[in-house]
Amino acid sequence: MGGLDAPDDLQKGFETQAWLTVSTENSAGVTGRYFYHQQEKEYNPQADDVQLQEKLLKLCKEITGVSFPEKSNYLNQRIL
Repeated sequence: MGGLDAPDDLQKGFETQAWLTVSTENSAGVTGRYFYHQQEKEYNPQADDVQLQEKLLKLCKEITGVSFPEKSNYLNQRIL
């Protein structure tokens, strides 16, 4: 959604992403956090609920007939 009826400022959205990428500020040097307009914010704790995530993926498959890929060893190999 964009234009005059957009619910938020598009400029601020990409500015936050760029800031997180290039900033040397300690507040930007974190990972796994939620930011809104260059400020760390609380996120919905349900986002950490793995069982709820699995339920959502199952529901998406039921609705669309498309399965999400199984977990890949690629990420594990890249971290090591």
